[in-house]
Amino acid sequence: MILFIEFLMADENISTTPLEAAAVSESAAAEPAAPAPQATETVAATEAAPSATEAKPEKPPIEFDIKPAESVLSKPEDEKAEDVKPAEEVKQEETKPVEVPTYSDFELPEGISFDKDRLSEFTKLLGEFELDSKADHAKVQGFAQSMIDRHIEELAKFQQTNLQKWEDEKSAWAKDFQSDEEIGGKRAQASIDAAHKFIRTHGGSDEQQKELYDILARTGLNNHKSIIRIFAKAANATLLSEPTVKAAPLNPAVIAKEERFYGKAG
Repeated sequence: MILFIEFLMADENISTTPLEAAAVSESAAAEPAAPAPQATETVAATEAAPSATEAKPEKPPIEFDIKPAESVLSKPEDEKAEDVKPAEEVKQEETKPVEVPTYSDFELPEGISFDKDRLSEFTKLLGEFELDSKADHAKVQGFAQSMIDRHIEELAKFQQTNLQKWEDEKSAWAKDFQSDEEIGGKRAQASIDAAHKFIRTHGGSDEQQKELYDILARTGLNNHKSIIRIFAKAANATLLSEPTVKAAPLNPAVIAKEERFYGKAG
């Protein structure tokens, strides 16, 4: 009986402590000895015992019911990796030329025009300014127009000042002529008339005389006493030395004939 219990315990893979083993032995000793089993019972018991080499059924794995800890720094499920452009594509975008802004025609006063090369340089500077500052294109156009208007205004003032100075200088030359003791004062009109006469006599054709007067007017020399003096004196010198026409010499043959008739003048 003890062997049969141990056999069952071994089959169930149950481990017992020494105390449990002693208790089992005592209980077995207290029981009266059983009569010897018959041969048939022994054979049956032998057949009922499982073979040690017989395959045992696999036990299911142990499952644990564990609640996972919350992850603080975990990757979101909906997060997607950023699209990384190929190196060649990025390089092409970096080397792509930037278009320089163009501007509409600027308004100019009548009679004023721009030098094309200098205007091109001006608009190029405007374009660089607009790209660097990222300013509004319309505002840059208006700013450029205001700069041009101011430039023309200042240029007109500058020209006005210079022209007035030139006119003042010519007026000073005229006064200087009038106050000259030799050809000015009471002799001023006579000096002017003599200068006109010299130009009419020695100034060439009417077209050439007109060209001379235009040059004198543009340069202001028509008011300068030095020019009036030289023309007036040249005219007066011509009046004092008028050229005389010489008589043509007589033909020798004619002289000989006259001498034959009238004799040689004695």
